[in-house]
Amino acid sequence: MNKNGVVLAAACLCVLVSCTDEDKTVRVPDVQLQKNNTVTIALARNENAKYINIFRKKDAEDDGAAINIGEIIPTDKDNLTAYQFVDQYFLKDEKYEYAARYCFSDGYILTGWGTWNSDEPLSGTKSYSWNDFSPDAYLEYNEETKCLEVCGDDIPAVLDSDSKAADDFSIVLVLSYAPDSNTKKTRTFAVNESGEISAGLAVGKVINLRSVLPQDFFDKPVSVVGMIGQKVDKSENYTMLFWSELQELPVKDVDGNVLADITIPFNSSADDMYDYSGINNSAAVKGGAHSDGAVRPASFEYIPQL
Repeated sequence: MNKNGVVLAAACLCVLVSCTDEDKTVRVPDVQLQKNNTVTIALARNENAKYINIFRKKDAEDDGAAINIGEIIPTDKDNLTAYQFVDQYFLKDEKYEYAARYCFSDGYILTGWGTWNSDEPLSGTKSYSWNDFSPDAYLEYNEETKCLEVCGDDIPAVLDSDSKAADDFSIVLVLSYAPDSNTKKTRTFAVNESGEISAGLAVGKVINLRSVLPQDFFDKPVSVVGMIGQKVDKSENYTMLFWSELQELPVKDVDGNVLADITIPFNSSADDMYDYSGINNSAAVKGGAHSDGAVRPASFEYIPQL
């Protein structure tokens, strides 16, 4: 199916949903394997969704193995009926399944899993990687300045399968905290200056946490999940994010002690909604899978078993 056909298929799905101002019904993504060895994931638009995350897992894997590969954030000018997310970085000879997680004002709704309608695996070998990421690299937290500093070794640029820097990908910091005992809020934060896209981080690079954290990350124990490569594609209708694999990175104090979390005193900033939480961050998910492939909100919270 060509690009227009994929978008049309997703548009038809959205018509079937019959979205209203209060409707939160979503559908399984329409997944197509293309001749150019990319995967297109068509996602029905819901005008009430704040953003949509795209998850990927290998065929027949448990849901918990899924990774968050990207996000779509609609703009106020969004007039589309569907979105098309293109996945082109994966492992050879694998077949993947995809699910979408829609974020509404009162929580998430997770769709079921979709894949392409054949047993044919991918033949490409592209993947985002950190082939020369040094085990000596770590982040040092300075309690006095509230800053993180790259120490031990340089953090390399994100690489593609040809060991070349992945164009338009910048390194971002992934931070997380728990608003309550059942939920984690995980966000990405830019650490490269303007013009440093595709560049790594040299030893001595300082990250001022006060300048990047949104308001609700202050005065709480925040953990450093690691670093990923992030590509941002903006249009009149949406901001689309593409994420590489996660690289975990330890955080130590100035005396070399490993820190499980850090707490920064309050400073006001806005949340940009770059939501990198995992698929099991589902305490706020409302709804479950129905036999027609749709997921509808319920009046109680639980983790859907898809």
